[in-house]
Amino acid sequence: MRRPNSRGLLLAALAACAPAAAPPAPLAKPAAVPPSAVASTTAATSPPPTGTPLLAYAPPRPKAWLGTFGSEAFRGDAYDGGLALDAEGTWLAVGGNGHTQVFEAATGTKVVDVVDGQWAEKLAFGRGRSLLATLSDVAKTVRLFDLEAKRVVFEKKIEGRYSSIAVARTSGLFAYDDGATHVRGVDPATGQEVFAVPSANGDFGDLALAPAGDVLFVARGELLRAIELPAQKERWRLTTPSVVTLALDATGKTLAVTGPTGVVLVATNTGKVRALPDPAGPLRAVSFSPDGSRLVVAGDKALATVLEVSTGKVLGTIETEQRVGHVALGATVAFTRARTHPRRWTAGEAGLVWRETVVAEHVGEVMGLAATRDGKMLVSGGEDGRLIVWDPSTRIGRLVTHRPTARMRSVAISPDGSLVAAGGDVRSGKGYAWFVEVRESATGKLRFEHLGPEPGLIHALRFSANGKQLFAAENAAASRIRTYAIATGVTTTTRTLAKVWVTRAAPLEDGGLLFAADPLTKGDGFLALDSAMGQRLWTRPEAPVAISSWGSSVAWGDGGCTVADRATAKPRFEGHGKGGTIVLALSPDEQRCLFAYEQAGVVTAKGTTLVVDALPTWALSAAWVEQRFALGSRTGIDLYE
Repeated sequence: MRRPNSRGLLLAALAACAPAAAPPAPLAKPAAVPPSAVASTTAATSPPPTGTPLLAYAPPRPKAWLGTFGSEAFRGDAYDGGLALDAEGTWLAVGGNGHTQVFEAATGTKVVDVVDGQWAEKLAFGRGRSLLATLSDVAKTVRLFDLEAKRVVFEKKIEGRYSSIAVARTSGLFAYDDGATHVRGVDPATGQEVFAVPSANGDFGDLALAPAGDVLFVARGELLRAIELPAQKERWRLTTPSVVTLALDATGKTLAVTGPTGVVLVATNTGKVRALPDPAGPLRAVSFSPDGSRLVVAGDKALATVLEVSTGKVLGTIETEQRVGHVALGATVAFTRARTHPRRWTAGEAGLVWRETVVAEHVGEVMGLAATRDGKMLVSGGEDGRLIVWDPSTRIGRLVTHRPTARMRSVAISPDGSLVAAGGDVRSGKGYAWFVEVRESATGKLRFEHLGPEPGLIHALRFSANGKQLFAAENAAASRIRTYAIATGVTTTTRTLAKVWVTRAAPLEDGGLLFAADPLTKGDGFLALDSAMGQRLWTRPEAPVAISSWGSSVAWGDGGCTVADRATAKPRFEGHGKGGTIVLALSPDEQRCLFAYEQAGVVTAKGTTLVVDALPTWALSAAWVEQRFALGSRTGIDLYE
């Protein structure tokens, strides 16, 4: 795909190829039967899928599940799935890992959970909000759901990637690019194919349908066409540098076209092109407001821009922490998504800066969890730069700080719960530098901060048993363990782990370090325990995926957990599950070890108990809360027993 350096190329190419006055000749493909007459057609069809449709108004929960920390407003899978608003801006559809969810746009209340087992990267509503189409490039599958009837209308495997879908706003006609040779249309009433329009060559493309389903707009590679249906007569065609995304306004009169150089508007009746002055490309996402008066666009930058369609005036900007992958614009709000839950933005007082209400909830991956020994307080850190303290008894949180440019990879809480620490990496210059900060848990007041002078990250933190020191495991130019004096914030000691690269680390309460590492030269990975003075106490010839420690015990595992005596490394008890292990949490009483990833299990001296055979989403962090445990994931924090 070519990436011109000037917006003028896109405008010039479109203008140069504006349609002539003479009517264009129809395509070679014979006219297809219109949707209204589909019952009499003998054209090739794709029968609706058989079996019970998997549509539900509440997702299945494991029996051990006790609840979610915080609310479940707009709580979806945090990976970069699709996003779409219905025609009135009342329902928001969100694609995720294994299911597509529909929320009330005003409140975030979940109204439908389509458990389809796929990852929907593209979504489209039609016929009001009764139809929902999904496209999974990964699974190479398109589907059309009737949300009112709770059934699958149509399902089809496609041949290639970079396909697209569209649903007519009023008629509900469904169109999809088969990824190979044709754009195909489906009657939503019967699930039968009603047209097949040859598609041009090109890797990238998009589709749009007029509200009544009588005009199809096809972008593939460098060609954009308007095709009248059912006659399949070409109304106009334009050559472009490369079209990435299409969006049609509510009336069907204006088509927004984004590409590597910006955004232009095309009159659907004539093909006449008008450029919008801002913003510059490349742009990859676009959405009209329900009344068609405004437009939101986003691209490779961590920025979305709201424009007035009639004048091109910038009405607002939305600044995010990551490149915006998907946008949707309602009457008074905008939604963005980029490896996060849907984020809701409203216009500021001046109308120029759109604001997000930052609440005590995570909108991205929960990367770190820690709890006090008595389980009365829980602290979490996330990819979204939010540090939150929770009351496990109520599952209500309090936002300690929000650092939009940081990733809170590891967290710790002091023995008395008065202080919380966070570490990870923060955007600095051209890359990310490591950082450590300590704050008062009640007020969020910063006690001290240390920003690393070089790229790297902090991947483990631990307060000392008396709460006077903080130990941080750092990976930068070298692997180090740092000791901070809480009273002053000064680094009192720094130990470099020579000739190894630490893959997992768990500082101990007395300054010792349990870690797994790989040699920088030849050799296999290993597990080791160092004393507070850096003396090697023991080494084992294995490199576990997860490690943990409490008191006189240490734990490690990959597919289970081994709990061993800290002094000798002699196993006390161990057990194994069915899958892998990403996170491990040894209980404060040293009698239970939690292992989790796609499943969650607990190992004790009596054996292994598989608490959750299949978690709703993969666990990324864990902590014991009295006799229960909390798991952090892409969807938030959940409590289990």
